[in-house]
Amino acid sequence: MLMPVATFSSRAGRFGRATQSFRAEAHTSCIAAWFTSPAASSLPTTLRATMQASTKSCGGMYVLETTVMLSDCVEMRGNYGGAFGGGLFFSLGAAAFLYCGEGGVDIHNNWALVLGGGVIGWINNVLETDGKVVVRDNFSVVQEGAIFGGAGIALRDCTVSLGAGLDVKDNVIQSLGSGIYLFSSHVTASGPISVSTNFAFSGGGGIAAVAGSSVRLLAGGRIADNSAAGSGGGVFVGEGASFEGWELEVRGNSAG
Repeated sequence: MLMPVATFSSRAGRFGRATQSFRAEAHTSCIAAWFTSPAASSLPTTLRATMQASTKSCGGMYVLETTVMLSDCVEMRGNYGGAFGGGLFFSLGAAAFLYCGEGGVDIHNNWALVLGGGVIGWINNVLETDGKVVVRDNFSVVQEGAIFGGAGIALRDCTVSLGAGLDVKDNVIQSLGSGIYLFSSHVTASGPISVSTNFAFSGGGGIAAVAGSSVRLLAGGRIADNSAAGSGGGVFVGEGASFEGWELEVRGNSAG
């Protein structure tokens, strides 16, 4: 059974008693992540100091072959991943559970040289979200025409379950799928999500699904005001991939 490597809760509640300050284990290619309990004002806690950088992979938090659980008042900002994952990078059978109340999880202003400026799941992973999770203003420098993408969230060979409250916005990439990029991955949303105002220099400004990926948005939400210089301002569905949306608001997207 996978055991948590880093669990954070701002107060007693869903995960029991509040967790005190502790340090997550560092990986050789990643700067160590630090968790600090929020002040009495309940303002979001900074997971990483501003503009921390790694010359290899992951500037913020790296999770390898284990589980990370983040809950309430967690912020990942201003991190740089030299290759992958400016904010959160989980890989090789890892699982990331973002279960959030009013405090939420805010992953923003991170960037990566290749892909996954905000969040990246790489090979045989599980991602679950429920509650207020915001992935915004992240950037990936991957070159136009590359087969991979994803400035906000990039997933390869992952299984994803999304509850209500995921908001992916204002991310920018020089390749595919600025908001959410899926390569051989499968996403099911049981609550409304929002993907808006993202920009891709190639295709899929909001969402790009390729290599047999599937997207099932079963409970509404919105894909709005995304843009791409290539095809699919809102959604790009590649060969062998599929997209299904119920009661979904799709508006204001542009391509070409």
